[in-house]
Amino acid sequence: MPLGVLSEEDFDKELNSSKSSSVSNPVRDDSNANIEQPANSGRGSVSNIPQSIRAFVAGESLNGARAQDISRDFKVSESSISAYKKGATSTATYREPNKDLAPKVDAIRGKIVNTAQKRLRAALRALTPEKLMEADARGLSGVAKDMATIIDKVQPKVVDDTQRVHLHLIVPPQKHIETYEVIDVKE
Repeated sequence: MPLGVLSEEDFDKELNSSKSSSVSNPVRDDSNANIEQPANSGRGSVSNIPQSIRAFVAGESLNGARAQDISRDFKVSESSISAYKKGATSTATYREPNKDLAPKVDAIRGKIVNTAQKRLRAALRALTPEKLMEADARGLSGVAKDMATIIDKVQPKVVDDTQRVHLHLIVPPQKHIETYEVIDVKE
């Protein structure tokens, strides 16, 4: 059965079919297991963390995991986590996103934004005029504030060039030696 969202009925049916199957629970033998701790992440100029781990760390952080927990679990610094969230591989390249990591981080951000937009639309549809009429003044002001914030976040920012500072530097023309009068000096 493929992975996905199941109804309660399908879940119960699958659960019962797996209980009745002839496959018994295997016995775990950990005597041959070899558990290795990851190497320290101190790298100097060498990058030891694979792009897939960087993308996963960025995704966990963008999805709300605490930086301290991620840092402890993956043995990366909190500053590296911040850089990974921006698509960079280190704080030194913070303003220059990595061509392999940045698209992965953007895809994670896109999924988060799509989910948030779907829930926002559902919440707006549930907010009917009847519900607004029943609300008190404090509730209405909260709704108004929240809607204003939503509009501000959703609308694209328009940059007004008239508000920017423009500097105009005027440089006087440079004179050539031919334009100066020659004075003979006697000794």
